[in-house]
Amino acid sequence: MFIEIGGLTGLQDSSGSELTLTLDFRRPFPAIVRPSREQFRLNATPAINLFNAEAQPIEVDRAKTEYRVLPAEITHSIHAVKRAYGHVQGRADRVEFRPFELYSEAMVDRRDLSTRFRVRVASPVVGSNLLHYFSFADPETVPNAEVLSLRLSCSNGKIAELLAPGEIDQPGPNTPAHLSFANLNAPTPEAPPPIADILLWRLVANLARNFGSMADVSGLRTALAAHDFQALHDATAKRRLELLTEGLREFRKSDGDAMLHGQPIRIRRLTLTAEESKIGGEAELFLFGSVLDAFLSSYSNINNLHQLRVVGTETRVTYDWASRFGAADVL
Repeated sequence: MFIEIGGLTGLQDSSGSELTLTLDFRRPFPAIVRPSREQFRLNATPAINLFNAEAQPIEVDRAKTEYRVLPAEITHSIHAVKRAYGHVQGRADRVEFRPFELYSEAMVDRRDLSTRFRVRVASPVVGSNLLHYFSFADPETVPNAEVLSLRLSCSNGKIAELLAPGEIDQPGPNTPAHLSFANLNAPTPEAPPPIADILLWRLVANLARNFGSMADVSGLRTALAAHDFQALHDATAKRRLELLTEGLREFRKSDGDAMLHGQPIRIRRLTLTAEESKIGGEAELFLFGSVLDAFLSSYSNINNLHQLRVVGTETRVTYDWASRFGAADVL
């Protein structure tokens, strides 16, 4: 859990060297919770194990339709192919290839297709790293390039999972001088995206849901299961997902009236009832509600106002989020 404290800009010109913040809680902590100084950290921020890297050069062979993409470092795990360049022997200039999915009006011209590429992802026969294959969008009009250089987005794969808390402490080329840091938690295990047909169709079906079907406990359970890729490969994550879905008891919705800028407006109020112990406690319940509030907003139309409330069945704790409009465009 983290909090962001605002309103401190007025202290920039202060000559003091210390600052005391007093936090008042509306109700006492549970008996088993004993907050201490070691549980608070300043300047903590999430970090993602993704970085730019180079692929092994690819020699263009007119007899091939696609090429296996391999990172220059064998320990790297490929996340995406970002850019591709073609080099012609004896010439200083190079040809830049762009992803086929980046649509432009120039694509109606076949000459533009000659500088487009596709990437196919396949499941590995051995190991867990996905296989990436590079191909030209229009093989018949490939420019006269002899060698391809690919810019990748990579992670450290399974190696990062071996690091314990506090072991990520070495500066990189872009790290500010005199800055020390360390990881508070162990890195999250890497989860490959779903590429099997049945998983893709399940994900597409859930992306096509509307707000009405989401405001239902069965629909919410299905959507959570479809988006938790980690549970497909990690037994611990799978058990955590099972407890989460079991802990969701009821999801009620009701329509009412509200005032916005002095004007009456219709609002949909959503109340989720859940068991705190199966979700991980009150803190995890609040975190889940915060994510769910943003998640539901992506399924609600931009002109629809809704408000979320989460109630714990065991301690009767209640969390209310501010009413908000949806973010889904109406097509």
